[in-house]
Amino acid sequence: MKILGLSFGKDRNTAQGNNTHALQSEVNLSNGNVSKKRLSPTVKRETIYRVKLELSTFKTAVEAAQMVDNPNRNDLYNFYNQVIKDSHLASQIRTAVQSVLQSGFFITKKTDPDDKLTELIRTQWFDKFVELCLEAEFWGHSLIEFSLLNEESVFTDCQLIPREHVKPEAGLVVVKPSDTKGIYYRDAADKFGLIEIGETHDLGLLEIAAVEVITKNYARTDWSQASEKYGMPLLKIRTNTQDDKELDRMENMAANFGANGYIILNMDDDADIITTNAGDWFNIYKENIAVCDQNISKIINGQTGTSDEKAFVGSAEVHERILNDYTRARLRNLQHIINNKLIPFLTFYGYPFDGAKFYYSDLIKKDPETEMPDDENEDSKKDESGDNTRQDTIDQKKKLSNQLILPNWVFDMPQEI
Repeated sequence: MKILGLSFGKDRNTAQGNNTHALQSEVNLSNGNVSKKRLSPTVKRETIYRVKLELSTFKTAVEAAQMVDNPNRNDLYNFYNQVIKDSHLASQIRTAVQSVLQSGFFITKKTDPDDKLTELIRTQWFDKFVELCLEAEFWGHSLIEFSLLNEESVFTDCQLIPREHVKPEAGLVVVKPSDTKGIYYRDAADKFGLIEIGETHDLGLLEIAAVEVITKNYARTDWSQASEKYGMPLLKIRTNTQDDKELDRMENMAANFGANGYIILNMDDDADIITTNAGDWFNIYKENIAVCDQNISKIINGQTGTSDEKAFVGSAEVHERILNDYTRARLRNLQHIINNKLIPFLTFYGYPFDGAKFYYSDLIKKDPETEMPDDENEDSKKDESGDNTRQDTIDQKKKLSNQLILPNWVFDMPQEI
């Protein structure tokens, strides 16, 4: 089969691989053959219930996920599914992902870029694979499953095996999240079309960010309750009546005062509108929320200047460089994953990537001499012949100005002076 002029040399039906330890009958493998099954159809999805965002229960969920004998991440993932909906956290993760997805890449073979090989992965499934790899930084261990090969013997999609159904410590995919026995996938990952991303015991950055989101949720809740008590003016009514019917009538008027906008009182009654004297009480909650957002920005992208606050030009440039450093680090990690896992995986399925290497363009170090413009090279050569002596004199005078206060006309004086 030829695609983009490339011949796929390995037959998908004779690709070699290891056997599993124990498998269910519905995903039975034949020795030496690529599996025609995928694990995702065996997974029975269950309803994800919302959890109450409390620090105490979150701590319990983390401890359950880190147990040595029988780790259980189900409650932790329920928390993650909640906190990931925080607008600021979602924005920061999106910034991290999009900064990587816009980066250019190429594949080389025998040290030369190969456009035809590059086009084979310049696909939608590759972008999705990269995004799932990046999500593993935040969620922890991830198991990615590729679709079956189509009629043209290429992949068309990949997806995440639901984390609730994966027990990475044991290398199991379970039918139900509560199951303790399942399918051993690790020794037959290639045959099942699986690629593992992340460390086995890694819980991801959301373990840290969740604490900030929960704390921020506390502040938002307290702010709402305080607004009910102090944000709206309070109606105070004075009366000297002891009649139950009259008191009931006045209570009804007071209860509907917000909708009606007025009340009717007797001559001996009095009503006042009471407002709080503290005009900045809300700053207690607002500053708490701002600190949580800043911490989330630092956890995900290492800085706040590109998202949370206005900054001077100098400091904004520093924050942008930090974001770029984080992006380059993610690119480097992805480059290792693609070269060490994806390229061998694709070669196993017959893609002509044997001996190929993947590179991100932003990680290629350029020779500074080749970047220097020709006119600058010529100027540097003129320095030896003395053509740039006037510029040298001006530079010396400017260096002197760091110590002495000199008028501007000094720098325009003739060279002899």
